[in-house]
Formats: sequence, C-alpha cells, structure tokens
Amino acid sequence: MTPRARAEQLRREIERHNRLYYNEAAPEISVRQLPGGKCVCLLHKGPYEQLGHSYAKILGYIKQKGYEIVMPTREIYVKGPGMIFKGNPANYLTEIQIVVGGA
Repeated sequence: MTPRARAEQLRREIERHNRLYYNEAAPEISVRQLPGGKCVCLLHKGPYEQLGHSYAKILGYIKQKGYEIVMPTREIYVKGPGMIFKGNPANYLTEIQIVVGGA
C-alpha cells in the first residue's frame, strides 16, 4: 500500500470513528473539517506556559517567507500530562501547525 493510500485509509477510519463515537456518545462534541494546505509546523518541547516563545519563532519564520496565515491554527498535544500523574512539563511535546498561503 502506498503512503498516500495508507493516509487516505487512516483518514476514513478516523472520520468513521468520529461519527460513530462522538456523535452518539457525546452529542455536545461536534466534528468539523478544517481547511488543509501547505503547513508550517514547529515541535515545541517544554511547558505550555512557554508556548509563546515557539509561536514567536514560527510566526517570525512565516513573516520572513512572506506567507499568509490561513486560520485557524492548530496545536497537537503529542505528550503532556497524564490522567493520573502530571509528568514533567519540561518533557511535554506540542506540535504547532499553521496553514499558510501566498509566496
């Protein structure tokens, strides 16, 4: 299976899961499709309180390249506090994703 076909298969599975699980189990949760496109990403390692430094860095890069930001921005919480233990905030991983256009 090609990487593109595998990605499409995973997307369909996630959509099916979201429709079946969230809409039935938690009707207050909505599923929506965000716009796609060219994306600038940065992996922030550290506490959430320091995300501002990473946003300054990624926004500076976007400005330097002459890109236009397509809202909304996204944050993927790769590693953070657990359900029981807080963990070490210095090891939290957050991926910042900003869809861009132009340039």
